[in-house]
Amino acid sequence: MRSKGSAAELEARRRLAVERVGEGWKRRDVAAFLGVHPETVGEWVRAHAAGGDVALAAKPHPGRQPFLTPDQEKQ
Repeated sequence: MRSKGSAAELEARRRLAVERVGEGWKRRDVAAFLGVHPETVGEWVRAHAAGGDVALAAKPHPGRQPFLTPDQEKQ
């Protein structure tokens, strides 16, 4: 289930989690603070270690392709 918030807000949460772990917080404490599962914090930390800040960036999710063609939509 996706957490509530805009893409920018969720990205900020991921960055905050990685920052707190880097400051010495325990993952379970960061998870409790942010309201996520401790394994989620671990995934964020691993992603950051492997890919840096880019790995925590929000990614666009365009959604499902439309069923109608542009001509059909005009009708």
